[in-house]
Amino acid sequence: MQITSRTLVQRILVLPNADLVFTDTAGQAPFTIAETFRYADTANILVTAIGAIGLEFLDSGPLQSIEQLDIVGAGAIPDHVTQRRDEIVALQGRRLLFANFIAAALFGRIAALQHTSLSGALNVGMNDMLVYEQRGDALAVERTPYTNRVLGPKVAAMAAGRARTVPGTTLVAARQFTSALASRAAELSHVNLETCMAMNYQAAILHNAQHAPASFAINFSVAEALVTEVFHAYGLVGGQPPKSFATRPHSLAVLSNNAFNKLNLAGKLTALKDGGLISSYLEQRLQLARAQRNDLMHGALPVAVTDSGPLQTAVRDLWALLLDDPFELTAGYTMRW
Repeated sequence: MQITSRTLVQRILVLPNADLVFTDTAGQAPFTIAETFRYADTANILVTAIGAIGLEFLDSGPLQSIEQLDIVGAGAIPDHVTQRRDEIVALQGRRLLFANFIAAALFGRIAALQHTSLSGALNVGMNDMLVYEQRGDALAVERTPYTNRVLGPKVAAMAAGRARTVPGTTLVAARQFTSALASRAAELSHVNLETCMAMNYQAAILHNAQHAPASFAINFSVAEALVTEVFHAYGLVGGQPPKSFATRPHSLAVLSNNAFNKLNLAGKLTALKDGGLISSYLEQRLQLARAQRNDLMHGALPVAVTDSGPLQTAVRDLWALLLDDPFELTAGYTMRW
């Protein structure tokens, strides 16, 4: 048995949306680069005309490539090879979470700008990523048995004019918003912004597929984390100063760390409402969701799409307390009457 080594791929391409394209030019090559930007020290992002997103992970960044070990021949697999395989799976999982965050940020901002719900959103899995190379102003995508499965339907829809075009100015605004999130993420002290947005995106996709309990559970976790972050961001815990973006007027008193840790979610929501940081309507929706979450988690009582739908808008309203620009990840659903 022989152990060989090669570097894990540094560039992956994902397709996070089945409907939207970023070109209004008939016949444009689907993988022409429409926008590029860098997200912190993590990756260079390349958005293509077809809506596929290329991610080039940066050396020395948190998602940089590592050495992949392969076995040639028969024999027992050494422990260090098994460990490295587990590390590869973990790294690819973090990369795909990041890819879904980028999709969430871009398409959530586009939805807010266009005053629409998410259309055609796709959660990217480990079996959906492809390898690419940049060649001039376009991406060359690997040709494998998986390539046509992942990209074929969207390529056909774009060629037939069935895809919906996002104006260039809207894409630029979404790119600027997404790139700037790196700075905002560094300012938050309680939540991981990237993870929360990716989860919010996944919850919208699940709602659209009518997996209401799963959508509800994920979005409620996001909502609970964002509520706690609001207290920290506005300098309401432990005497820490408010963040520069936390400018909404309120009348809340500062709590000690001990007093805040004793406050349950119901109390936090009431305090935010009484202090004027959230509306009575938002507080009512979140208190209802809290009761429904308890029934779901502790009694396995189901929730319906009419429950997971309103929670989407409640999460949107919480994001508004922490972000500078409108952003929403809400989706509809279809049914036959």
